[in-house]
Amino acid sequence: MRTVAVILFSLFVAGAGTATHLAGGGKMDLSMIPGLEGVALEFGWIEERGPDGPIAPPTPERTAEASDAAPAGATGAQASLAAPSQSASQETPPTLDAQSALNALEPAAGPTQTAQADGTSPGQTSTAAAEDAALFGVPGRAEARGAGPDGAPPVFAMPVVCRPGVDCMVQSFVDMAAGEAYRDYTCGALSYNEHKGTDIRLPSYVEMERGYPVVAAAPGVVVAVRDGLPDANFNLFGRAAVNDRGLGNVVAIDHGQGWRSFYGHMRRGSVAVAEGQQVQAGQALGQIGLSGLTEFPHLHFQVMKDDRPIDPYTGMGLESGCGVEGTSLWAAGAREAVKHPRTMLLRLGFSDQVLNKPAVEYMLFKSDGVPASNRALILHAHLTGLLEGDRIEVRIFGPDGEIFAQAGVDVDQAAQSRILRVGKKELDAPPAPGLYRGELRYLRAGEAGPVELFQASETVAVE
Repeated sequence: MRTVAVILFSLFVAGAGTATHLAGGGKMDLSMIPGLEGVALEFGWIEERGPDGPIAPPTPERTAEASDAAPAGATGAQASLAAPSQSASQETPPTLDAQSALNALEPAAGPTQTAQADGTSPGQTSTAAAEDAALFGVPGRAEARGAGPDGAPPVFAMPVVCRPGVDCMVQSFVDMAAGEAYRDYTCGALSYNEHKGTDIRLPSYVEMERGYPVVAAAPGVVVAVRDGLPDANFNLFGRAAVNDRGLGNVVAIDHGQGWRSFYGHMRRGSVAVAEGQQVQAGQALGQIGLSGLTEFPHLHFQVMKDDRPIDPYTGMGLESGCGVEGTSLWAAGAREAVKHPRTMLLRLGFSDQVLNKPAVEYMLFKSDGVPASNRALILHAHLTGLLEGDRIEVRIFGPDGEIFAQAGVDVDQAAQSRILRVGKKELDAPPAPGLYRGELRYLRAGEAGPVELFQASETVAVE
């Protein structure tokens, strides 16, 4: 049985593409796992394009800057943001120009991303109500502006209200590599082929339900609006269902001189502006959602110049080359908020079985205790923004303070997100009852040696 367990484990690691820390070269050092001779260890990566996380911050609050305080008693967008409506009114078709702009975006809205269409009609707020929208003090708002008559491009503020590195982060960037290859503007791998925008994600569905506002990144005129598509991972029903509406619930803003910005995958019923409406930088457009071609809650922020996708980090066009400094379109005040990369731990939790990605995203952990009779204990860590050369160290301590399981992993290539599982299953005897503690350390190479970016721990009672 022991021989079979080791063989099965080795096959699992090979199939999962795990890169493990071992001086001699990339295979699991089985000797580092105490007690392996009596168990089958479950350990490995699940590669993802998009995942979700553990923090429980308060719902973002509006910030009223000196001259931009929201009107007292404002309704419209404020009411929509607090309690998204589910209007049954008929969708107002956008103008031909606006529809053409949307059509130009849909085919490459996501790599493997979507949300189902159930035929429900959009809930569009009236122009009069939308004019009462709240303004948010997002990073860079004071500097944001539309395109200049002299050809100067727009300057963009942060397009979402969230706390970068705490409850949101940029996960994917515009693809700057020509052909089938993909590279972000730094020549890193945080993109995918023909990705035309910047994805600012929330950790999970849990945060999405709290309601994180999407705001206009620069002043302009709303030229297209779509609402009514539900928030759902497209894997539930297949890409074809909404491939022609890949951006889901979306708002498009014209900033003049051929420049437009698009705000995709917004939450159903949250869209708070109307076509033809003038908006200011920082003005509420809706909420981050999961509509269209998407697998995780995020805003797809896309900049276009004369129908060509532009990377706001460099001012250069889609697939026009990486590693070039270019000219950033982000306001100076927004650059720290949208910096590359930002590595986060999204979820950390125990279970008595190996959980798949949706189960981890929905936090289906056994936080209330694990029955010892199930003879398994596995810690799941969901991470995003990983870079090649990073290192992750995980240890699980038993009630006696001794190591129950441990693993060290060197990241062999950059990844938008991954799930790491460490633990034991199919134990010959039930684990000792008591409190187990899992600890994770995330390290990145520095000039003087590895630097710890963060650490986290989680406990569970085995009963």
